[in-house]
Amino acid sequence: MAALGRGIGLLFLGVLLLAVAGAASAAPGGMSIISYNEEHGARGLERTEAEVRAMYELWLVEHGRRVSNVLGEHDSRFRVFWDNLRFVDAHNERAGEHGFRLGMNQFADLTNDEFRAAYLGARIPAARSGNAVGEMYRHDGAEELPESVDWREKGAVAPVKNQGQCGSCWAFSAVSSVESINQIVTGEMVTLSEQELVECSTDGGNSGCNGGLMDAAFNFINATTGKCGIAMMASYPTKKGANPPKPSPTPPTPPPPVAPDHVCDENFVCSAGSTCCCAFGFRNVCLVWGCCPIEGATCCKDHASCCPPDYPVCNIRARTCSVSKNSPLSVKALKRTLAKLNTA
Repeated sequence: MAALGRGIGLLFLGVLLLAVAGAASAAPGGMSIISYNEEHGARGLERTEAEVRAMYELWLVEHGRRVSNVLGEHDSRFRVFWDNLRFVDAHNERAGEHGFRLGMNQFADLTNDEFRAAYLGARIPAARSGNAVGEMYRHDGAEELPESVDWREKGAVAPVKNQGQCGSCWAFSAVSSVESINQIVTGEMVTLSEQELVECSTDGGNSGCNGGLMDAAFNFINATTGKCGIAMMASYPTKKGANPPKPSPTPPTPPPPVAPDHVCDENFVCSAGSTCCCAFGFRNVCLVWGCCPIEGATCCKDHASCCPPDYPVCNIRARTCSVSKNSPLSVKALKRTLAKLNTA
């Protein structure tokens, strides 16, 4: 179990190793990212607490982290950081034997349990199907194959992406595989959207930032077209946060287009849904326009009021509008407002 804890520490403390995450099992509670041994503890004593605290404060600034000391959180994070630094120091003193060195990356103040909960979100079923050996890609000896292939050198591996605090490793794994096979087939590296899988691929046990399975993501990409088909990353970027908000299932209804103004003449306009009424004219030419606040209105001869189309007869003296000249049914006349200048 101690060796397993150390293996997980090596994985996320900055070394890119091709490994199968599903082989990991739970580490003892309270353990840090790494495991203890006598050499580990002894080498850690070579740094003073003041030195490590200074390193931790610089690390916080470099990674944009803010840690309050409520309930001793800052001190607790510092102790985890120091614990992980001990392992890094011990490993790097023998880096020649291992073939690589370690560093303190953005996960350096996380415990083993915290890291596993946040970043090992693959939901592997207890009994997975698909153990049968397929024939489609079996080597038939028709050509001589190289002993090894580094797809990075051939441009088939996209730059490393950051899933943030979202437990979406399943989506990043699936998208990375699709990006690579697309490049191998077409020769073009197109980065795709993990965020779309997080938000749209919900079948087969996939649960957004709470974990999922690559197989279900592949099925989604293969079967889905239209609104939630896999998109390029530039058009559907990754969101930040442990549980970023999801978009609404359908886009919001756009507001109705604004109706154009009602043009009275080249100098004046009234708002849509109103009626132009001349307020002042000379020799059959209207010099100033007014607006009746209803469409299809009758303009009364007092140049100040108007009547709705259902009551088109003006009674200027009573300031009312009637259905007909002798009808007892009437409504109050409407008031005009000055027209706006035509700026079109």
